[in-house]
Amino acid sequence: MSLQQETIQKLAAEIEKFPNFSEEEKAVWRERIKIIPPEYALFLLELFENSPEDVVFLNQNIKDKERILESGDEKAWQNLLEAERKMLEKLVERKE
Repeated sequence: MSLQQETIQKLAAEIEKFPNFSEEEKAVWRERIKIIPPEYALFLLELFENSPEDVVFLNQNIKDKERILESGDEKAWQNLLEAERKMLEKLVERKE
């Protein structure tokens, strides 16, 4: 088994046991990990193992983006991007 396959397998196991996901969310994540680049899989594996609160945030962020894209609401999209920008600025400030 390659390192990439092993990482995907570990990530799939983390998704299955993640207590904050519904069965529907787990199914969506199982499909997503089939198409992500290896470096993303490694990053996500680390998040699932070490930072579950970030996984919850990421999951909600993706769902919000999908909902907004489906609705075509440009103002909501801009608001979401602005909120992300502010959050990222705060993270950068903490690291400095």
